[in-house]
Amino acid sequence: MKGNSIFIICLGITLLIGIAGFLYNEGYLIPPNQKSKENQLVMTKDQTSSTPDRIDILKIADINESMIGKKVSVNGKISNRYDHKDGHVFLTLEENNGSLKVVIFSDMEISTEHLQEGETVNVKGELKEYNDELEINVESISDEVLENTQIPEITKSNIGDKINVTAVIVSKYSHPEGHIFLNVQLESGQEITVPIFNNLNPLSDNFPVFSTIKVDGEVNEYNSKLQIVPNGIESIHVIEKGDEAQIKEIDLKNITEQDRGRMVIVSGFVKGIQPRDDGHLMFYLVDKNSKIKTVLFRADTEEIKGRKERIVHAEKAQFSVKLVGMVDIYEGELEIVVDKVLVD
Repeated sequence: MKGNSIFIICLGITLLIGIAGFLYNEGYLIPPNQKSKENQLVMTKDQTSSTPDRIDILKIADINESMIGKKVSVNGKISNRYDHKDGHVFLTLEENNGSLKVVIFSDMEISTEHLQEGETVNVKGELKEYNDELEINVESISDEVLENTQIPEITKSNIGDKINVTAVIVSKYSHPEGHIFLNVQLESGQEITVPIFNNLNPLSDNFPVFSTIKVDGEVNEYNSKLQIVPNGIESIHVIEKGDEAQIKEIDLKNITEQDRGRMVIVSGFVKGIQPRDDGHLMFYLVDKNSKIKTVLFRADTEEIKGRKERIVHAEKAQFSVKLVGMVDIYEGELEIVVDKVLVD
């Protein structure tokens, strides 16, 4: 009799443990504070995974091969629609002077009935190349046209900001240590400097004056002047190469302080060369009416050595030279910083 009682008690305990385990697994016995924490963790994870990455809105004309494989976003008006027999939809978007094909594959399950010619949309997706033609493989498309994220004017309040801008190179300056400083004009008309430091191994000829470029970088301040420092050499995209033949020729007598930062073509005789220990070449460019201080900075390239040789030879042979350079002011005196020595 006693043995039967012990058996019944053990059986009851086993059943209670089993029932308790079942209730715990179903969440009925989790302490309220622990259950709240678990729900909070799940919510945080879901919220994080559903937050989309920020993609800057680009102009269609700015899209180029260097962006292949990257996520891009553009606004545009649908100028053509083609429905494939397999359910894919091919659209052509136009914006100002640019056009671009976008592809909505059927497995994306994106509603396309409303996407008709004449509609303006915003498209996000990965830039691809197919049959030598750029296209966006659409990940999302919306009737809500988003504003371009480029900053119309840069101020000190933007210092430290990561931005992207489209600008035109109005002049450039090659530093003797290998840095290149681009003076660019933004779409707002504001001019700002883009320094390309020597650790990026920049080549001046890759950035002709009058080129349209797109720069991704950070705003900072140097010597009380704002500048955009690119993230890397790949962060400077030349959208349209400029024609430096458009640089205007100007007489020496007509150069003033207002021309500072401007690229010009000047002609004259080389006088008073002053070789310096640091390798720079200082001289005066002279014509019958005036003269101006001129400098060719040292650089360890064959191209610069060739320019130096031509200038030295021009003084010895007493013939006129034609130079391309940037007008600058140093210690209160106008000067030309030589970029090229032209051969007539």
